[in-house]
Amino acid sequence: MHWTRDELQCGLCYENEEKLYPDFFLSIKGHTVAIMEAKAPNRGSAGYRDDRRKLIDQMKLSVDGLLSSGINTSVVGFLVSGQRVEVFAMSL
Repeated sequence: MHWTRDELQCGLCYENEEKLYPDFFLSIKGHTVAIMEAKAPNRGSAGYRDDRRKLIDQMKLSVDGLLSSGINTSVVGFLVSGQRVEVFAMSL
């Protein structure tokens, strides 16, 4: 398990890509399988769209990394905004 100060482990490194730091992610043997972006309950919906786009981008990179390693599985994403939680799954 990794918290916000750890860089996303997706198995792919792009020199011109910005480094991604999700609020939380779970990796197994260097491959990310679950990602979470969260906002505190008192923040309301500020930044909600940015977090949703960030989560989807992180999930796509993780799926790409899994596929390039020959692993065909889904990546799960959690978007937490206040008391609302959305769950996503991405695969090829």
